Amino acid sequence: MANSKTHSPATLVVLVMSCFMLMTIGMVHSLKLTSSLADDLLSSSNYIGMENNQEHTSLKVMKAHYEMKGWKRIHHQDDLMRLSGSEKKSIEEKIENQMIHVTFALKNQNVELLRKKAIAVSTPGHPDHENYLTMEQVAQYTKPSAEDRQNVLHYISTIPGSIVLKVSKHENFIECLMPVSSINKYFKADMKPYMHQESKTVLLRSLEQGYSLPKEIADSVTLISGIVRLPSMENRVKMTKTASAQDDGLITPQVIWKRYNITVPTFVSSNSSQSVASFLQQYYSESDLALFQSTYNLVRQSPIVYGPNDESNPGVEASLDIQYLMGVGYKIRTTFVSTPGVSNVTGQERFLYWVTQQQQMGDASPWVHSVSYGDDESTVTRALADQLDIEFMKFAATGRTVMIASGDNGAQCNNQGTKFSPTWPNTSPWVTSVGATRPSSDYWEKSVDWSGGGFSSLYSRPQYQNDAVAKYLKTNNIPPASFFNPSGRAYPDVSALGVDYQVFVGGSIQNVAGTSAACPCFAGVVSLLNDARFKAGKKPLGFLNIFLYTQIPQNPKAFFDITQGYNSASPCPYGFPATSGYDAISGWGVPNFPVLRDLALKK
Repeated sequence: MANSKTHSPATLVVLVMSCFMLMTIGMVHSLKLTSSLADDLLSSSNYIGMENNQEHTSLKVMKAHYEMKGWKRIHHQDDLMRLSGSEKKSIEEKIENQMIHVTFALKNQNVELLRKKAIAVSTPGHPDHENYLTMEQVAQYTKPSAEDRQNVLHYISTIPGSIVLKVSKHENFIECLMPVSSINKYFKADMKPYMHQESKTVLLRSLEQGYSLPKEIADSVTLISGIVRLPSMENRVKMTKTASAQDDGLITPQVIWKRYNITVPTFVSSNSSQSVASFLQQYYSESDLALFQSTYNLVRQSPIVYGPNDESNPGVEASLDIQYLMGVGYKIRTTFVSTPGVSNVTGQERFLYWVTQQQQMGDASPWVHSVSYGDDESTVTRALADQLDIEFMKFAATGRTVMIASGDNGAQCNNQGTKFSPTWPNTSPWVTSVGATRPSSDYWEKSVDWSGGGFSSLYSRPQYQNDAVAKYLKTNNIPPASFFNPSGRAYPDVSALGVDYQVFVGGSIQNVAGTSAACPCFAGVVSLLNDARFKAGKKPLGFLNIFLYTQIPQNPKAFFDITQGYNSASPCPYGFPATSGYDAISGWGVPNFPVLRDLALKK
């Protein structure tokens, strides 16, 4: 309860915004908004390079990584001649006069205040603990200045052929269509065609030259997506055949309930909600979901669909995610949030597109989010990482939990075998990273050797990890420090079963594995914890990590500790070992639901 010296969240937002308005009263626009602004700046302004030669990555490093992941620059006429007539014509037209979907990310205000608020509401014992903001309050807290927004929108309007499609609800993302000719001219880019060798997707990018903006505009913008980065075409799911003789059994919702001592609720709170994010045109079939629910004697329930969903083309990833989030987070209201497929004229940065969807949903954005997709840190610019982290901080400040699969390539090595290559954005210190385990006849469970884990090269270690990680780094068999960043954010944070999931796809059962199986499983557990709290008149758990790292050392029975596993990945000769307590392959282990629920109810 607020006293005379403590402001409520709403009052705090009003005070912050009032102070900002007082600071800006009487300010004169430094930019003259002429009808020829883009041309005026092109001829007179100092241009600033964007997203290149940064401390973490460079265009050269990104380009090499994309080539390893199957993206190939179409260099010569010979490349075009190998394509069919329609493909050749399509590519030539794209090169000459293609419209590109780009998104301007504007600089947010009050980012440091947002960070402090997100930490405060997530820290047990803090006076502001669980004093969450609403989505509207956080939007007012952080939205760009009116001057920045006006300047950028006017600048875009003076670029030939540009079409503004949407301004996000928090006003920090502006989506546009823009012709290649204008991108090259006004952003000093050099857009070239790149083809993904497996999917045959062709996208135009300025990977060799990057892009620049006039200083007057660069001062208001952190990045423009759709010009440099190419998307990862991989999801985090592994197809397996049948259970092998040494397996202890196939994984179904009932097996998960039994292993983690979950008592499913007879009824759920109307406040409880959860969602899965679905990228890369991964869709689910309602008939598959119905078959899954009837086969395993689950209550028939359908999710809310937000975004496209072609039920005639169900994908393994989407089917796995929705079936097991709903199978573990039993009876809880679920939303299936999908993004458009990858093309030059659709959203280029799927995570940014996904967060704008959450902005649009406002307070209807679910409390728990499961994300089974990712990329590699070596392709991520500091500007993109910072921009997405602000959105993750908004989730934390409003009491939402984001869980992201840790990846399926173990410690993941560079081509030279000299350094680990961490994944992203599960390495963000503002999300909970989920690794994968398998049943074991000798131990309760053990980490699978392909479960993503290690240390971020992009993010420094957050304070909440200091004690646990310092202890882990003193254990035996840690790789040489030359292979990783010992002061980086360690991942994953937790784990769950990740093999032999029984998933219905196109009417048939498929055996599926991956951290993308573990992620919706653990997210469902968190939804059940939230549900217990709602029924007790409490608020949602929100950002989990501070709670986990401060409470689990004193309450170790809340998790089954995973002490076996090693995730070395060729050509690197090393990996990270599982051990007692926290480790960089299983995190804190797998959930022991009754103890974890009691601990959550005391939070």
